[in-house]
Amino acid sequence: MSFEIILLIAAVIVAWLVFTWFLKVAQASLKTAIVVVLILLALQLTFGIGPKDLLPPLMQLPRIIQQFFQDRFGSGGVGILLQPHTLKREVCLLLMSRF
Repeated sequence: MSFEIILLIAAVIVAWLVFTWFLKVAQASLKTAIVVVLILLALQLTFGIGPKDLLPPLMQLPRIIQQFFQDRFGSGGVGILLQPHTLKREVCLLLMSRF
């Protein structure tokens, strides 16, 4: 009889911990989504930059980061992720042309 009570108490504690963890994750996700929406709205209203203008530079961001590390530290290990491209100058000009 006492084993069942201990098992029930342990199950309730685990369920409570999982539930509180879920609430924290949901709250953080909601805050992040609200911040992203506010940033996109601010960009749209102040600079006229819409989602279609943001998507191409964001898609090229991994290549820009890879090129940065290759320029800074050489190609040791980073070249496996993506093929090296020389888009840094073009993307920077594209981003700067919006302002």
